[in-house]
Amino acid sequence: MGDPLISGIYNSSGTVISNSYADDQDGSDSRLTFTPSTSDTYFIAAEGYGSSTGTFRLTVEGQNSTEISASITTTGIVIVNSSVTGTIDTGGDQDWFAVRLYANTRYQVDLQGLPTSSGTLSDPCLRGIYNSTGTLVSGTTDDDSGTGANALVSFTPTSAGTYYISAGAYSGTTGTYTLAVTSQGGADTPADSTTTATVSPGGSVDGLVDQTGDSDWFAVSLTAGLTYTIDLQPKSNSTSPLNDPYLYGLYNSAGNLISGTTDDDSGAGTGAQVTCAISTSGIYYISAGGYSNNVGNYALSVSSGTSGNSGGSSGGTTTTDLAATTATTGTAIVGASASSSINSANDQDWFSVNLLAGHSYGISLSGADSNGGTLTDPFLRGIYDSSGTPIPGTTDDDSGYGNDALVNFTPTSTGTYFISAGAFSSATGSYALTVSENTIAAPTPTPTPTTPGTRGSWTVMVYVDGDNDLEPFALSDVNEIEAASLPQNIRVSALVDRTPGESSADGNWTDTRYGLISSDTNLNHISSDLTSWGERNMGDPATLTEFINAAALAAPADNYALVIWNHGGGIRGVAWDDSSNSANLSLNEVSQAIAASNVTSFGMIGFDACLQGVLDQAYALRNQTNYLVVSEDTEPGDGWDYTNWLSIFQQSTPSALQVATQAVNSFESFYRAQGNNQVTLSVVDTVQVGGVATAWSSFAQAVTTAGRSAIQTLHSSSSSALSFQDNTYVDLRSLMSNFMQLNAVANLDTSAQNVLTALSSAVVETGGLTTASGLTVYLPDSSHNGYLNSSEFPVVDLTGVSDFYSAYWA
Repeated sequence: MGDPLISGIYNSSGTVISNSYADDQDGSDSRLTFTPSTSDTYFIAAEGYGSSTGTFRLTVEGQNSTEISASITTTGIVIVNSSVTGTIDTGGDQDWFAVRLYANTRYQVDLQGLPTSSGTLSDPCLRGIYNSTGTLVSGTTDDDSGTGANALVSFTPTSAGTYYISAGAYSGTTGTYTLAVTSQGGADTPADSTTTATVSPGGSVDGLVDQTGDSDWFAVSLTAGLTYTIDLQPKSNSTSPLNDPYLYGLYNSAGNLISGTTDDDSGAGTGAQVTCAISTSGIYYISAGGYSNNVGNYALSVSSGTSGNSGGSSGGTTTTDLAATTATTGTAIVGASASSSINSANDQDWFSVNLLAGHSYGISLSGADSNGGTLTDPFLRGIYDSSGTPIPGTTDDDSGYGNDALVNFTPTSTGTYFISAGAFSSATGSYALTVSENTIAAPTPTPTPTTPGTRGSWTVMVYVDGDNDLEPFALSDVNEIEAASLPQNIRVSALVDRTPGESSADGNWTDTRYGLISSDTNLNHISSDLTSWGERNMGDPATLTEFINAAALAAPADNYALVIWNHGGGIRGVAWDDSSNSANLSLNEVSQAIAASNVTSFGMIGFDACLQGVLDQAYALRNQTNYLVVSEDTEPGDGWDYTNWLSIFQQSTPSALQVATQAVNSFESFYRAQGNNQVTLSVVDTVQVGGVATAWSSFAQAVTTAGRSAIQTLHSSSSSALSFQDNTYVDLRSLMSNFMQLNAVANLDTSAQNVLTALSSAVVETGGLTTASGLTVYLPDSSHNGYLNSSEFPVVDLTGVSDFYSAYWA
């Protein structure tokens, strides 16, 4: 855009803030400094001066001019695996930063200043870590355990929740600093053969010496007749590297030190290195630590075994690549990580692991995006049973962080399984494989009652996953449900999961509870009798199935509605459970959970969650509900207006369409009253969803066939279309309308119009943002190419769609 301007900043009521107009502060660009007088949601109006049109970039930067308080009311926030900066202005000044931490995970907290050129503060001091009530956690203060006069604390919380880090300075020093919080994975690695930490030949693993004299043991499988080099180095990209690593030695399976395997400085620089010939195959243990009082992060690697001739001259080198069969020497241990490398295109490494029946496990394959290795796009090629037979639904490409892979798996029988680690396309590099148990197995609850209840007209089931940062809103929404005045033949059943550290309301219970909702007008207290099911993984489809069955038994009805609450991730699914290794329900897992239940079809299924108005979600549930209620965009934390939505049941037996429409209308009215007209919610007729998917497939094929010019036209159409979440979810009507305006090929216009016609039939109600059509299509850039390689996304399987994306990303 030739001359962009800021035409105003508006508060949440839509009132313009005085003196918030800006034009031409930087050439023809515009810049404005704004200090809000109250915390609120604000809206920035951007436009072109006069007749100027085109694209622009809007940037908002916080100048953090407000002093950060030293209490739990602080506005300071630091996120794990990132850093923030601040200033100690006066002697005795302290800045508190809130941070969300998980139980039984080790964190390193670094406060750095002048010694590492991370600020001007000459002697940073960590004044402690405080729990959610502001009570100091013992042993968390530190002055000089980091590099030079920097401060460093290692901390393993016993419970998940919000903690507060107090940054200060020694004596009366002042200046700027950098505060960093880094996840180190599980608790401290034991210094004996009980360790669960492993490293594989040809691989590497990172660790932390967090106190003087600390040593970590790593199990490694070594083969007789081969010679291995063990290398212990300071971690190069760490803010607090272990400056002088020390190898305490290599120990045999009985825990006895092998003579001649201790070392201090034989590696590069101050690194330690040992070369050892193995005479007996088996499990060995490497003990890693720091020389004298050195602490910090290190990298431990073990070379692939080499063999030579008896004269000692250079013989053939054998790379111990892990086999892609049940004969593999690779092992994974629950609660630990193993590292190795994908050395060539299509290479796969198998790891054996012992798993328990009925336990839910999170299996992650990490690479470059999460600093797990150098592999740019890890791919879990599947989980195999003890005979080497693949288990359906266990492959994954990008469900983890960035391009990392993640599978949640609950075995039906106890035994040995095999995990196949690979890479997407021809990517190569190192990776980390982690297996962790999502939850402690809880006993299967007995639904209440044990015999069917009286049959009603409607039963509404609300699956409330508040085991995350949205817990306060979960409690609020349950109270809204209680406030609805419902006839006796209308029942609402809820499964509510909470998390530690977010809200202490209603007794501060943190397990998972089930029950029928009773009427109560007190919006500050849940009075319904909810029975504990123990701690459940809401990201496990078995939990959703169990809830549906319990609700249908307790309150059988002629009609059923299901609402899944909260945290939506579009194509990645819904219902993230922080206490279960951030497990969540994928699109197909929601469908599978419903299919496995005793309720084969719902009148309405709604997602009180972000971004679920994507075509893939609607298509996945097209045969399991009459109507779908979804949002194209992210939703505010308050979510749906449950009291006013449920008021529809005060009528005489509303239809499924009326129930769904009321959800949209009450949602729109609730936010419009707050001055927010930008929310999105729609009702989708699932009978018509197949027509939309077919029309989209035909359009995709036509564009692919038409060639590069048509693809470029679609790129232009997408860039100017209404879109959400970093422009990856594109409104279908906006996209097709733009394409028809830019396109000059008649048959492509016909294909686009067919999509619009099918869309118009499928979306029967919309609320909020008037330009939103009700459904989006997933159109990311090529970095999300794992979309084509997962069984989780049914739209990709339609004829021609996969070829279309390949052409779109070319």
